[in-house]
Amino acid sequence: MRSLSLFILSFLLKGSMLFAQSQDAIWLSKINNPPSKFLDNTSIGFSLSATPITFATPVALWGIGKIKKDKVMQNNGLEMAGSLLLANITTFALKRIVKRDRPFIQDPNLIIKKRNASGFSFPSGHTTTAFATATSLVIAYPKWQVGVPAYLWAMGVGYSRMRLGVHYPTDVLVGALIGIGSGLLSHKINVWIHK
Repeated sequence: MRSLSLFILSFLLKGSMLFAQSQDAIWLSKINNPPSKFLDNTSIGFSLSATPITFATPVALWGIGKIKKDKVMQNNGLEMAGSLLLANITTFALKRIVKRDRPFIQDPNLIIKKRNASGFSFPSGHTTTAFATATSLVIAYPKWQVGVPAYLWAMGVGYSRMRLGVHYPTDVLVGALIGIGSGLLSHKINVWIHK
């Protein structure tokens, strides 16, 4: 009886994943395919900005805080670094567990590959770190002048990964959720440590 239940559960999960996969590919093709040199070039810019910005921001916060002898700013830099560490560990683990192929490999007839990308697709690492950075910035500096540009940039990174054909919409959505969650969790840990 137990093995039958496991078989049925496995069958239902596989079926729902196949349906989700096909819907994901259809949604992605609508983002990826319409020809636009402007959107492609802008997407390349956003995509390339993710790594240097997510690395430089906590380093800059900590470094400027050190120079100014501002312990709060230094702590904000360390908290953001912790957020990025949590985000990257989670993303790395999920990529190894899920092992989802890139859209241009899985759906070559629907998706146009516009940038090289290696490894697995789920979740989007660029999106994860962009949203972790944005969330940490908003927690540290809760002003709309910080939050609006930070989240617009993070959304631009997520969109760019789909436009370039290297991630499905669900890869980006889950990456954003992991990034936000990592920022919030890092803040909670930081508050707990400094109680």
